[in-house]
Amino acid sequence: MQDDNIIIGDSNESNGSSNDKKDNMETANIFTSSEHMELEKFRDPHKESVLAEFERRKRARQMTLPTDDGEIKLMLRQLDQPICLFGEDKPDRRERLRTFLSMLDEEEAQRILRKEDPKVEKPKEENTTWYHRAGETLREARIFIAQYSLPRAQKRLEEARERKDIAPQVKAIKIQETNRWAQGLNNQCSQVGDTRPVAHCQFSPDSKYVATAGWSGLCKLWSLPDCQLVREYKGHTSRAGCITFHPDAKLDEAAPVVDEDNASTNVDLASCASDGSVLLWNYNNDTPLADIEGHQPYRVSKLRFHPSGRFLATTCFDNSWRLFDLQVKYIKEYCRKLFKVKLAKLDHMKIII
Repeated sequence: MQDDNIIIGDSNESNGSSNDKKDNMETANIFTSSEHMELEKFRDPHKESVLAEFERRKRARQMTLPTDDGEIKLMLRQLDQPICLFGEDKPDRRERLRTFLSMLDEEEAQRILRKEDPKVEKPKEENTTWYHRAGETLREARIFIAQYSLPRAQKRLEEARERKDIAPQVKAIKIQETNRWAQGLNNQCSQVGDTRPVAHCQFSPDSKYVATAGWSGLCKLWSLPDCQLVREYKGHTSRAGCITFHPDAKLDEAAPVVDEDNASTNVDLASCASDGSVLLWNYNNDTPLADIEGHQPYRVSKLRFHPSGRFLATTCFDNSWRLFDLQVKYIKEYCRKLFKVKLAKLDHMKIII
């Protein structure tokens, strides 16, 4: 029995040792977090220089530099760099500044770019509301414009509501038809309008004529569709910038001037020029009917008739616009602090903007 016990005990010990050996063999090639291999520290100078160059170019692309060449030269002078090199143009000079700043420390480059010159504070203009007593003629003109415009504005809104109810398919078909019609347009005739550039042209209300204003100072009337010269209007001594037709212009060769005293009944066209002159014309006369003063020496850029034909609006380079009553030849409105006025046409109606 003792021998048997000893034999059994020996077999257990041998089994345990064999299991330990097997475990050690299985875990011999497993890498744990606590194990590491010492590698030789190696630095590649060429690789580092290439990476540094990539970073510099990246910073250079992200820099926002001024576009004014004077500011570029000033920044180069502040950095003790030559403001101009032989054969260098403006883009090259700007790129040289970009390259120089990209080689500096990033914080230093940003500090230089953010540096601003001291600004001189402009005195603030006080906006004050002021009133003046309007004359009787101004009151009558405003009532006339309101009575003329409000019914047409109501009609325009009604038409807009009706168009809103149109099906999208119908609108798409209409747009396609319009595009097809526009693509089919061809040049029918051509004509040299002036010896100098033509600044403006406009069709007559009946589409039988076209008027042009040129830098030679001449305003011309051409017949359509043959583009033949009908009449020259001589009155401007400098560049004519705009010409416009009266809404009720009757361009008939046999039609005489109806009333010499009332300009609103016989004015067919109006034109303006760079010397501040504004002239009124009749179809049959090549000399102006009247000269509307008050704009000199500033240039008058645009002018338009009110749809009623009673008023004429002008825009001047003194940042003002004026509205003249042609029946009494008097300024109805005079407003500053505006650069431009336009009479926009909406559904056969015009409004003052």
